[in-house]
Amino acid sequence: MNVLSAIYGLAIAQRNGRYDECRTEIVRAGVPVISVGNISVGGTGKTPFVQYIVRELLALGRRPAVVSRGYGRKSRGEVVVSDGASVLVSVEQAGDELMLHAEHLPVPVIANADRAAGARTAEKLFAVDAIVLDDGFQHRRLYRDCDIVLVDEATLQRPVLLPIGRLREPMTSLRRAHVLCGVGGVRCEDIPGDCRTADALCIEAVTQVGELRCAFSQRKIELGKSEVIAVAGIARPSRFWTSLVDRGVAVAGQLAFGDHRKYSQRDVQRIISLCRARHCTTVATTEKDAVKLRGFRTEFDQAGLRLVVLPVLMDVVRGCEELRHKLSSLFEREKR
Repeated sequence: MNVLSAIYGLAIAQRNGRYDECRTEIVRAGVPVISVGNISVGGTGKTPFVQYIVRELLALGRRPAVVSRGYGRKSRGEVVVSDGASVLVSVEQAGDELMLHAEHLPVPVIANADRAAGARTAEKLFAVDAIVLDDGFQHRRLYRDCDIVLVDEATLQRPVLLPIGRLREPMTSLRRAHVLCGVGGVRCEDIPGDCRTADALCIEAVTQVGELRCAFSQRKIELGKSEVIAVAGIARPSRFWTSLVDRGVAVAGQLAFGDHRKYSQRDVQRIISLCRARHCTTVATTEKDAVKLRGFRTEFDQAGLRLVVLPVLMDVVRGCEELRHKLSSLFEREKR
């Protein structure tokens, strides 16, 4: 192991040890807490999977809220992004992921680096009966009744710790998970048996792309034979390129920006210039990017460009009923 990864691993082991041995306080919320997370950096599909879990809870008749740090936001402290009925702040204040939750889910959405405090706010202001943590596996200060961890192929192929590899924690940390979810073609059988407990539920999920929609009105868009310029500021833009091609979209050019890109006028001019060079009038982007690029509608309109979005959904294809039962059982324990 590389020296830097070894030092990082030692720090992680010491931190986890403090929680495992109860030397650092773990705070319990007044309602069940379900965390969706991973042990690696980069996109594994947490955002659409959080939305899947919230919809499952709504189908069970629960009143959940989403709580997260709100990565990439310009605001500080706690921000109520949505009250469940209306989006209350800008994408700059919320961050791209929480803005997506606020726009797509009829539940309160709260940004707070202190998830325990965010959970208390959700309980106090909105009388919720469940908390869903987005990217919460490493935030151990708040007790989780159900820890769901997504595992993708890249995690299994190169299980090396940061900063050399992608892992935030060693593979053995998967033993803390109550539910392991294989994504991107990972099967339950692919996850090493010594990295999970005997009673952990293993499920499999796949991403599904929706219909292309206008980024400003959400109406469906038919491209016909028109080519597009594909733009993405996510961890793995190649996945977006592939999704477009699989959808039958003709891609004339691609622009990849850094993950959680805060788009500037200069970035938008790069997009416009590429469109002109390739004689394209359509820019296709991800939902995460669209919530930020929408702020440049005037520039796109003046350039004669339309901005379209390819939605991505997550669906559990193995273990769906078992997962639903596990979620339901969290509330049965409450009654007892």
